[in-house]
Amino acid sequence: ADFLVNDFSKERWRTAAQKNAFALLGKQRFSFAAAFFLLSGDLASAVSVCIKHLDDPHLAVLIARLVEGEHSPTFRSILEDTLLPAARADRDVWLQSMVLWCLRRHDAALRVLVPRKPKSAAVCSEHAPAHAP
Repeated sequence: ADFLVNDFSKERWRTAAQKNAFALLGKQRFSFAAAFFLLSGDLASAVSVCIKHLDDPHLAVLIARLVEGEHSPTFRSILEDTLLPAARADRDVWLQSMVLWCLRRHDAALRVLVPRKPKSAAVCSEHAPAHAP
């Protein structure tokens, strides 16, 4: 607990925090490792631990957004490289839409939820005979 009262804007304490983070990784205490990577100023490692070891990309998104904001390369990378491929693999249209919306690809976000009909199918359905009830 005394360690946490130090000034982590100083190189000495950032280095100590990073060493502790690596030691915690070795002990498989991944949540604490991510926290110590954050104390050391190593956002990329903290996010990596959340994704690879905690299997929690949503936590990685939250951390990246809080630390750097939603326009950061880290935030964008998590969305494009982790969440969107996983959502597509799982055929999770809601998550795909939310990720695309966060990436400011609004048209694609809507198309995922409401796919367009091919024109040839629309033409065929107009000329199809009506079925009697």
